[in-house]
Amino acid sequence: MNIDVGGRRKKVILFGAGRYGRIFVEKNGDFIQDTFLFCDNDSSREGEDYVGLQIVSFSEIRQLYKDKEIARIIITTARAMEILEQLVLNGMANANIYFYDMEANAIKPVKDIYSQTVFSQEGEELHLAEKFANKKGLYVDVGALHPFRFSNTAWAYKKGWRGINIEPNVDHFHLFELFRPKDININCGIANQEGELTYYCFEEPGLNGFDMEAHKDIPIVEKRKVAVRKLSDILREHRISRIDFLDVDVEGFEMEVLRSIDFSVDIECILLEQHMCAEFLSKSAEFIFLKEKGYEAIAKYGRTTVYEKRYQ
Repeated sequence: MNIDVGGRRKKVILFGAGRYGRIFVEKNGDFIQDTFLFCDNDSSREGEDYVGLQIVSFSEIRQLYKDKEIARIIITTARAMEILEQLVLNGMANANIYFYDMEANAIKPVKDIYSQTVFSQEGEELHLAEKFANKKGLYVDVGALHPFRFSNTAWAYKKGWRGINIEPNVDHFHLFELFRPKDININCGIANQEGELTYYCFEEPGLNGFDMEAHKDIPIVEKRKVAVRKLSDILREHRISRIDFLDVDVEGFEMEVLRSIDFSVDIECILLEQHMCAEFLSKSAEFIFLKEKGYEAIAKYGRTTVYEKRYQ
C-alpha cells in the first residue's frame, strides 16, 4: 500500500474514524503502517489517537492531496456515497478513492459500492435475501453441487445461516467439508427409498444425476453406484423440525425428492428446478404435488420455481 516517491512514503487515509474504521484496523493489523491516518468530519476529534492512528482534519487531507502526498483514500464508514461526493467535489480523483467492504473485509473501487456478488445461477438468492432479510435461519440444499458455483445457499452461509448440504458427487462433497465446516455435509443422493442407484456423470458436473433420460443427448462420461436416502430420515436424524428454505436441484429427480419428505416438517419456502415455461407450470407433477401440500408457486427465476407455504 505504501508508495515511495523521491524517498518519501505517501499517506493512506482511512476516512471515517468510527465502527467501520475500528473494524478495518482490528482485522488488518499486519497491513497497517505508520503512513496510515484517519480523517473524520468531526473537527473536535482532530489530533485524537483512534485505535493507534492519528485523526487529521479534512483541510489537512486536501493539502496532502494537493501536494501529491496521498496514495489512497479508503472510505471506512457506512455513509460512503456522502463521503465520496465530498471528496470528488474537493477535486480528488475517483482513481485514488476506495471503500471498505466490512462484510467481505476487502478494499474495493468506489464503482463497486453498490455492486453485488450473486452466486445463484438464475439470481434466486436475490429473492431469498429479500424475503429473509435480517434473519439467520436454516436451509437444506439437495443436489448442492458446489459451495459457491451455482449455489443458492452461499449467500446465506456468508451471513451466518447454517444448514444441511446433500451432494452425491464425492469430489464436490469434499469442497463442502473444506468451505462449509459449520454446516452438516452429507455425501449421498436423495430418493423415496433407501438403497443404491446409478449416478450418471457428465463433462459438466452440474448435469450429473440419477435420471438417465434428463440429458439423454449428452454423452455420459462415467457411471457410479451411489447410496441414496430419504430426506425425511436425514431430517429426523438431525432433529430438524423447521426449514426456512429447501433448495432442490437434482436434474429430473425432483419428484423422488419431494416424495421422500415428511411434510410434518415446517418448510417455509421450496426452490425447485423445473425446465419449463411458466405457462405450463400448473400442469407439472411437482406443481400439483406441492399445491396439495399447501404450497403456492410465487416466482420463476429461469429454470427455478419458488414455492411458498400458505399459512392459515
